[in-house]
Amino acid sequence: MQLNQRADILRDAILTLAAQNKPKSKYGIDIWKPYTSWEYEQLNVMRLIYGRLYEAYQTLSECFGWSLIIMLMSSLCEFVSKAFWSFEAIRNNQMYRIIFNSSTVLSLTCLVSLLLLLGDEGEGKSRNIGCLIFKLVKPLGNKRYNDLVSEFSLQTLHQRFVITAKEFFNLNLNLLGSMVAAIVTYLVILIQFMLSEGTDQKHPNTTNTTVSAILSNISYNFSTTKVIENVFTTALSTEIPDRI
Repeated sequence: MQLNQRADILRDAILTLAAQNKPKSKYGIDIWKPYTSWEYEQLNVMRLIYGRLYEAYQTLSECFGWSLIIMLMSSLCEFVSKAFWSFEAIRNNQMYRIIFNSSTVLSLTCLVSLLLLLGDEGEGKSRNIGCLIFKLVKPLGNKRYNDLVSEFSLQTLHQRFVITAKEFFNLNLNLLGSMVAAIVTYLVILIQFMLSEGTDQKHPNTTNTTVSAILSNISYNFSTTKVIENVFTTALSTEIPDRI
């Protein structure tokens, strides 16, 4: 990504400017040298360049935010479905389906991982630049120069080179970990359904046999109860006239 390359150029320029503060000898007096006018101007230009790079990252997020959301969600669904059908193909020994689904999963993994890696790399470069700012401080420099260094440091602290998908989530390696966890969860659920369906197909009459046995037992108990009630009714009807 060109923005990350320009961030590298800015970091190298900051390192070059910070090298001017390094004393020639730790016993010399040049360690306390004040700043020069060109150092102040160059530092201010670097601060402005950093601000333009931050605006470029924000513009990228605003223009392609919804596209990134749709692309990542579709990639997640496609990855889950192709991985599930790969397991199904392995189960049924269908080699051509295994090759097709595995190649699709591999290509999606490479593309999404590269995109998230580039986003995480840009965020890391902004943190690296923020850590280098403190090397520009001059102990005997003018307050104006040191205030500019402090302002640049605060700018790098609050303006990170982050690509966001409409502020729903940031494109970094943390998102990749969350996607892997979601994919594993969905695959476990789908595989459980697949295994339970296979068990039902192997024993299709087990449930029907059990239900039939329960119903026959209930009907037998019901008929036996009816017979007993009829016997008692007949006996009572025959005994009543004799007593009278």
